[in-house]
Amino acid sequence: MVDWELRTIAGATVNLLVPKQRQAEMVDLPAPGPNSWQTDVQGRCTVSFPESLRRAVFLWAEKRGVGTSDRTPALPEAELGRVRLVLFPPAHLSGRVFRGVGTPAAGATVQFMSGNPLGFRSGLPGRALGRLQADEAGRFELSLVAGSRYVVWASEGEAESDRAFVYADAGSKQELALWLEGALTIEARLFDPSGATVQGGSAMTWEQDPPQPLTPGVETSGAFLRVDRSEGGRFVLPVPRPGNYIVVGFEDRFASSLGVPIDVEEGNPHPQVTLALLQPAGISGRVRREGGSPVGNTAIQAVSSRASEPYAGVTGDTGSSYLRPTMEARTGEDGSFRIPRLHPLSAYDLLLPRGPGDPAFRVVARAVPAGTEDLEVVVPGETAVTVILECDVPEHSHPHAGVTLLRETQEGVWVGEKAAEVGRQGDPPRGKGRFRIEGLFPGERCLLSAWAEWHGEAVEGPWSAKAVEEEIVVRLEGPSTLEVEVTDGDGRAVPCASVFCERITECKPLATQRWLHTPASGVVRFELLGPSPYRLAAIRGTARSEWTEIEVAGGETRVLTLSLEP
Repeated sequence: MVDWELRTIAGATVNLLVPKQRQAEMVDLPAPGPNSWQTDVQGRCTVSFPESLRRAVFLWAEKRGVGTSDRTPALPEAELGRVRLVLFPPAHLSGRVFRGVGTPAAGATVQFMSGNPLGFRSGLPGRALGRLQADEAGRFELSLVAGSRYVVWASEGEAESDRAFVYADAGSKQELALWLEGALTIEARLFDPSGATVQGGSAMTWEQDPPQPLTPGVETSGAFLRVDRSEGGRFVLPVPRPGNYIVVGFEDRFASSLGVPIDVEEGNPHPQVTLALLQPAGISGRVRREGGSPVGNTAIQAVSSRASEPYAGVTGDTGSSYLRPTMEARTGEDGSFRIPRLHPLSAYDLLLPRGPGDPAFRVVARAVPAGTEDLEVVVPGETAVTVILECDVPEHSHPHAGVTLLRETQEGVWVGEKAAEVGRQGDPPRGKGRFRIEGLFPGERCLLSAWAEWHGEAVEGPWSAKAVEEEIVVRLEGPSTLEVEVTDGDGRAVPCASVFCERITECKPLATQRWLHTPASGVVRFELLGPSPYRLAAIRGTARSEWTEIEVAGGETRVLTLSLEP
């Protein structure tokens, strides 16, 4: 047992835990006894497994004033061996609660929950950790277990603050300001295109530059608030903290004003803004097949093209269903359609069902400006591609391999489906495997992701399907490795730093982030990588490196150094 400076730790408690499901979430429970041991003066202890335990368990260690370890898997059936557990120092969190500008909320309750960092938005459960009271100056502070994610909020009576998402990096120090509801507000007035006051409707605001955590690759989308009730012709939007916000107006679920930027500051805690609704527009036309026959009595959807719309800067899970609603109509028997209530300054992709009874839609026309009339939408005949999968297979082996097709269903949104799977229960892909993918639309943007045992993942694309069938070659090569050394400003190796690695791609499903902790040598290895550009960064406590990009070819090992700066 050592700490993150690799010093031996005596008197630490090592726990044997069993993961179990409790009320729709996985929790770690103590294994049948004995399940706890203390390290000796050399930082060692011997862990024994109960005979009744015949499944994977975890080791977890802690010592007050030093920190906690990662959950480390241990198999009861495995041979005896040594496991090194490293204690990471906790993250320190402090903050203040305010009920108004210059008015601390003395005695306010501060609550914490760990688990899913988006639990309150997604409906997924987390774990309540308890609560504490703010002092006379509204201050609070505590230590959080390193490596966990937390939701923090304050309350006083029925008034609550916004939920703050805290990423507890080992040794980090973070400070929060929690503002109770009503302490900071934006007052909006809404007018229709004729200049008359809108009594109904709604107003929405979102944060332009929300505070971001230290953790590389982790971003928060900031507050997104919507008010559906007017008070004497005005909308009062409580915001969670000082900052820059954008405000828009709605009518009947239709965001039809332009976004108005406004600053909320401690010197101006209740700014006012005027919103003017725009006259909505529509798109009309006819849908026919290439042969000329109408596509009648079918759904047609309009989804805003994000790059061209007035709200293009909004990202994350910030109420996009309101800013970018999917508007739907049905074609007549002659294929005619009209999609009303579109934003007059947006362009829209038009989508049709992929097939009878299929709930999935795909694009048949891109970036159609709102207000377009008499549009002729021609649904092309389906095309196909022949995929040639080249794979170097060791002699006398039968690897399990597969290919996934990813389609861009709308701009920036990729949906995957299995295209082929071979090996074990089929013919192994020796030399070349050949198969056909049908049901593509000409112009449809696609990616191919291929994988096999003992190989790195290969990505081909994006490419656009052509009207005539074509061949695409995907070559699987040996896996690549990225060897990363983390150093401090003097070039010395840094143990116990978190190193993050993610693929650079416009297709988010393929950009999964991986992370490792550095050992005493300060060096980690990301293995089984496919050829691609990657970006990497490291963090330890409050020190972090810059993002570094590197291109990796198939079957090679690349070496790079990340330097931590305070």
